[in-house]
Amino acid sequence: MPAEHKLLKFILPKSLFEVLRHGTRKWLLECPCGHKWDLWDAGGVKGAGSKESTYKKCPHLTRTSHGLICRD
Repeated sequence: MPAEHKLLKFILPKSLFEVLRHGTRKWLLECPCGHKWDLWDAGGVKGAGSKESTYKKCPHLTRTSHGLICRD
């Protein structure tokens, strides 16, 4: 579990953490190479009003790239 997720799990009530995790899993991170993966598994968290793109390491390309966040 990434450090950001561990921190959230520590400070949030269990029920709120589960809601956040479940909601974030509905979003995908799409790399310019076309590879898509779960935003939560990529170490991200999607909240209301959060940005629609981010830099993450693509497991397919094994390098950091600018990925778009899209709904599953």
